[in-house]
Amino acid sequence: MYALDGDEAPHWRVEHATSGMSTCNQAQCKSKGIKIEKGELRVGTHTWHTVEEKYFWAWRHWRCATPHQIRGLQSISNSELAKVPGYERISEESREQLKLALEEGKVNDKDFKDIRPDLVKGGGYMGEIRDAVGYKVDVSPSARAGCRAAACKEQGNKIVKGELRLGILRLFDGEHESYVYKHWKCISKYDLSAIEEHAQHDTFNGIDSLPKDYEAVVLESLEKGEVIVPPKLDVPAPANKSRAK
Repeated sequence: MYALDGDEAPHWRVEHATSGMSTCNQAQCKSKGIKIEKGELRVGTHTWHTVEEKYFWAWRHWRCATPHQIRGLQSISNSELAKVPGYERISEESREQLKLALEEGKVNDKDFKDIRPDLVKGGGYMGEIRDAVGYKVDVSPSARAGCRAAACKEQGNKIVKGELRLGILRLFDGEHESYVYKHWKCISKYDLSAIEEHAQHDTFNGIDSLPKDYEAVVLESLEKGEVIVPPKLDVPAPANKSRAK
């Protein structure tokens, strides 16, 4: 996996635009103030801004991508399609255009837009929880916690008692810690990458306390780098408390 920002981010990446606010950096588009539509396939170049002393992404419509950018994508991925940063988030149609571009060294279809706002619902990259200070996995003890994945959050979906969930520890007001949760089946590749990093620093907890089937799901997900959907396990009924006589 790769960082999304900062000096460890890839120099190039592709994605469906997370908003309609970015102006295309191609000369004619830029002079006319032409925006990249929300959901439209775009290619970004990670650039250092010397005046503000920070990195930013300069975006172009896919149709405006230069041969230099395509060569950059070839280089960064070793011409392996699935290793292009952003590949896992784009549509099948966009993947096909990306494949052709890697093979030919240039954009194949100058009219291709593939506007897919459905794939950036919840903010795309910016929708990730990126300020976590720790992670844990556990079995939901009740159905009170809502899932923080974008689609579930929008629908108000709860995490059912007995389901495998990921707890994401965040700081509030600089000093107070609190967990928010996602169904394990709803976590992203960014979450998986972050979990791997935290596991190396002993800030990923709970796996040893899981039922064996759930433990196997977590380990396999981390090993393969993709989310394995957990099986449905029988939830034991709460023990009846005897009344004092």
